[in-house]
Amino acid sequence: MDTVTYPEAKIAGLLSQDFVPVKCHVGENKTLPPRFNVHWTPTLVILDAEGTVHHSITGFTAPEELVAHLEFAKAKALFNKGDYQASFSGFNGVVDKYPKSLVAPEALYWTAVSEYKRTGSRDALVNGWKRLLKEYPDTEWAKKVEFIAK
Repeated sequence: MDTVTYPEAKIAGLLSQDFVPVKCHVGENKTLPPRFNVHWTPTLVILDAEGTVHHSITGFTAPEELVAHLEFAKAKALFNKGDYQASFSGFNGVVDKYPKSLVAPEALYWTAVSEYKRTGSRDALVNGWKRLLKEYPDTEWAKKVEFIAK
């Protein structure tokens, strides 16, 4: 990722604007890898200032896919902090801008959950998950909600 993904202008800009990158060599640092459950490289762990992990990615990730994951991570951090309106917008942005990303189905799942948490609307939750079943039927995230189709 050091030679292909991180040097990309879009990635470098996003990382410097919204994140504080810290690089850790898993063979040399004996504290951080076990603390954040890192057992393989490359692994990117997204956490907040308190050390709470909001998202992680293991394995090579192409630049465009990494952008989707970073935007997803920002939305997940907002969700975890209880800002359901902002997380809804963030997750929805991932689905709209990166519909073919590997993280898009998960973002759609959390879009529906964010709306439910914000409004209490069971219909919003069910409709969001029905959309997930329709748009991403063969994903693990669709399998998590397939019970609503029965």
